[in-house]
Amino acid sequence: MPTSYACVQNGKVVGPIYVLPDGYSIETVLHPDILPDYIVVPSGVDPVQGWSYVDGTFSPPPPVALSKAQLLQYAFVRQNMIAHGGASVNVGTSSAPLMIACATDVVSLSLLATAVSVAAANPSGITAWVPTSGSPVTLSAAQVEALNTAVAAFIQSTFATLAAVAAAINAGTITTEAQIDAAAWPANS
Repeated sequence: MPTSYACVQNGKVVGPIYVLPDGYSIETVLHPDILPDYIVVPSGVDPVQGWSYVDGTFSPPPPVALSKAQLLQYAFVRQNMIAHGGASVNVGTSSAPLMIACATDVVSLSLLATAVSVAAANPSGITAWVPTSGSPVTLSAAQVEALNTAVAAFIQSTFATLAAVAAAINAGTITTEAQIDAAAWPANS
């Protein structure tokens, strides 16, 4: 079985990791002056430069702490991805639901605004709509308005979550990307 060796100086992995096949020893590969810096790596451990070596154990470095500005930028990107990732909304009634998967990118929102204008101009008319499922549906003016209202509420909820996340970042209670991801973001489905 191959044996791995890590170059360790002052408790840190600083050099290359050598993996030697059976039958080879580190003494035949390296100069004797640097042999003391090389430590046998236990099986199942894959250290790289920057790892620590303390009391016979290799450990990865702690995660890098992000600044508040970096966390806010990540939160803005997260909100934008969710807001423009689509929403599935009910434009029917509770007894006869009609779920519509609606794209929420800028172009789709513009098309929805146009459909709302058409529906407002002709309240008794019907509007053809193609949800992201690809199966065309016919919507009444009331259903177009319900679709618009529900999509607007979905997008607004992403901003409400972003505001709460930004406040928590500024207060120091959110300090990682994982905490931002775990916030109460609305679901795209």
